[in-house]
Amino acid sequence: MKLSIIIPFGLSKERPFIKERLFKKIHSFKSDENLEFIFVEGFSSEDFDFKDELLRQGHIYLKDEKQKVFSQGACRNLGALKANSKVLLFLDIDCFLSQKSLEKILELIKIRKIDEKEEEFFLLPCLYLSKEGSEFLNSVDEALWDTLAQNDILRAEKKIVLNLASASSVLVVNKQKFLELGGFDENFLGHGYEDFDFLARLMLKTLSFEKMPRNLAYDARNWNFDTYEGFRALFSLLGYETMYLGLYALHFYHEAINQNGYFDNREKNHKLFFERLKIYEKEFKNLEKQRNFPLKNLAYKPYLYEIKYGKQKGGNFLKIYISHFKFYRLFRKFISSPRLFFKDMKIFKGKNVLPK
Repeated sequence: MKLSIIIPFGLSKERPFIKERLFKKIHSFKSDENLEFIFVEGFSSEDFDFKDELLRQGHIYLKDEKQKVFSQGACRNLGALKANSKVLLFLDIDCFLSQKSLEKILELIKIRKIDEKEEEFFLLPCLYLSKEGSEFLNSVDEALWDTLAQNDILRAEKKIVLNLASASSVLVVNKQKFLELGGFDENFLGHGYEDFDFLARLMLKTLSFEKMPRNLAYDARNWNFDTYEGFRALFSLLGYETMYLGLYALHFYHEAINQNGYFDNREKNHKLFFERLKIYEKEFKNLEKQRNFPLKNLAYKPYLYEIKYGKQKGGNFLKIYISHFKFYRLFRKFISSPRLFFKDMKIFKGKNVLPK
């Protein structure tokens, strides 16, 4: 077994698309001598009736009985404990990886010897599809999905892709290293930031960067930035590295429905991560790492001009502090995409008053 792919999920009547995507994954993915797919059910308010079909397809089914609130991190941790491979990949139920991408991932695992070298890992950038883009891809040959989406983002056509997250939770990591670090912190409940927290801890123990971004604790609150500032800029280096290999995950559109209170803890999670990040920032400066990330790595390319000629000074505390409040996320969203900002506001839902 070369790779264990762990897929967490939770079902509810409010989000029927989860069941549809789960069913598709059960039938489109094939567990074999190279890949095993581990489906981990967390808290669900609706019964799961695909278990027998899942097992017939050769996949593994696990249930986290202790969950009272759905936790991606807890599901991933359980899947990792039961995985038979020395290498893990975490894949959300809304994300898609093509067969070509899986083959390239297996090749990269072999080249980098991730089953042997605990310090080796990589993550994928993610293309977030629009509602129309998701519907369009579902109407054409699946073999074309990657190329269609990548062509759309490269040409800025925005017919299929809403935006690019240069770093995502689609992470490939050595199982022993994952367990050694304690996996995902289950103090992060519901939606968000448990993946950022684990990634920061993983990078702390494995990587040194020739050039760190300024103001590591700054949060741009989205991936629409072009300055080498904040933790997202640091994480983006890993995504850019994989992007040059032509590897992307696709995230299919869904409404942001607060299933079983899933989003209720988002701001609490953000606050917890911010507290941890201040500690991590100090540790990044002091720890010796197993693997160096040199400035000549192509992943630095989007930031090279700024690094060489810009003002790489220390941070403005007030700016960093403000960046961790919800209103700053809304402000950034308004600046980068006014139409989406108004579309997501409750007062405008269902009304034809969106700005052109």
